[in-house]
Amino acid sequence: MKWPAWIPYPGAWMNAFVLYVLLRFISSGSKLFGDLGSFLGRFLQRPEHWVLSAVLAALAPILIIAFVHHWLYLFLDRFFPSIRSPEIGATRGFFPGLLSFWEGLYGWLVIAISTLISIGILALFYPFFNPKYYDYLLYHWNGFVYGPAMVVWTIIAAYLYQFEHLVQRRMMAVEFAENSDKRAG
Repeated sequence: MKWPAWIPYPGAWMNAFVLYVLLRFISSGSKLFGDLGSFLGRFLQRPEHWVLSAVLAALAPILIIAFVHHWLYLFLDRFFPSIRSPEIGATRGFFPGLLSFWEGLYGWLVIAISTLISIGILALFYPFFNPKYYDYLLYHWNGFVYGPAMVVWTIIAAYLYQFEHLVQRRMMAVEFAENSDKRAG
């Protein structure tokens, strides 16, 4: 059976769900960088430390996702080597490589876009400026979205991962066609 392209593949759903589970750690890591910069800013009385901590807090999810991706594949390569694509090769070393940093960057983008779109969608159905519902729609900075917000967020994230998959598949098809033309000509 051919899977329709407009329905996210199981891998896209898995990526969205894993990212949702990681949100608790990602938001804690970002908060840690923010708190550190705030402490340094108060202690040293230098506003640059606040700016630096805000930048680090905003970019911390990329590092966290990259390291989790790398260590996950270290584990999978060790105990389930047959599931890894031979083109990619085995994961080595302590620090993430280019593919893990791409996953971190794209995961960060998925978090931001999914959050913004889900807030926009849910704001249509809830009285947005009522504080009782506002807390329900957004994160509690502990990394979890509750109820309908979680479902909407995960669906949007799965579609963003599906979009990435379709773009990569299209790029591989174009490259394959170009290489075939070179070999034939």
